Amino acid sequence: MGGFITTAARLCRSSIRPLVLPPPGSPDTPIKCIYDVLGTVVSILVLNFTAAPFMLLTIKDSLLVWQRLEWYGIWMVGGALVFFYAGGRWMLMKIQALQQRKTSTGDGSPSKTGASTPTSVSETFQLPPSLDQVVPPLQ
Repeated sequence: MGGFITTAARLCRSSIRPLVLPPPGSPDTPIKCIYDVLGTVVSILVLNFTAAPFMLLTIKDSLLVWQRLEWYGIWMVGGALVFFYAGGRWMLMKIQALQQRKTSTGDGSPSKTGASTPTSVSETFQLPPSLDQVVPPLQ
């Protein structure tokens, strides 16, 4: 469950957060504040759902609690994964590209400087450095 939660959270952060961030140097907008509050509430709900089996320590009791909670944690995480992998991620990336185009030209028309929007995920997101690049080898 932890891996699925992490994947869903990363997809939300990389796809939704850029849409609500104000321009650099601007104060936070009400939408950004709502995003922050909702993110905190969702994190608490999913964490509490996932932690219940570690407090109960039996499969029978854990499944009973999850059943009484109507499996909401699995629905939340599973629904997010289905949304993003069924095309939601690409839709949000297109909205991000349109939003960037609007802010770079000021009128919503394509930039006249020849700058193009990213066409693939590899152009948009950079992979983190490898462990060899971060930690020097032991002598």
